[in-house]
Amino acid sequence: MDKQKIVIISSETSVRRLIKKALGLDYIYFEAEGGKQVLGLIRRQKPDLVLVDILMSQTYDFTIPQSIKNEETGRVIPVIILTGSINNFGDSPTLHTGADGYLDKPLDIGQLRRDIKNYLAGNWQRRN
Repeated sequence: MDKQKIVIISSETSVRRLIKKALGLDYIYFEAEGGKQVLGLIRRQKPDLVLVDILMSQTYDFTIPQSIKNEETGRVIPVIILTGSINNFGDSPTLHTGADGYLDKPLDIGQLRRDIKNYLAGNWQRRN
């Protein structure tokens, strides 16, 4: 079985490194710091899942998940945001960002592994 592809988008190298270490060698990883390189990476690699740390360089970038979903390639890819600021969204961080789900920061490694497996297995519903 081919390894599934995960794109990790974060301006912080330490966050990208932590996620890859937590998820192990079961996946193929592609990284982006954000910005214009994200959509090109999604088009080229056609990942199975995208993780987006929406806190980019001390500012929130809410546009990345919606930009991915607006792409034909990205419409079917689960896009999960990482956020430590659920309160900034009111009731639904996914509704405001276009993401399919979210994971709270600081990341719980066990929860991260379980959620990623569920999203990749197709065992998920949009988390509002």
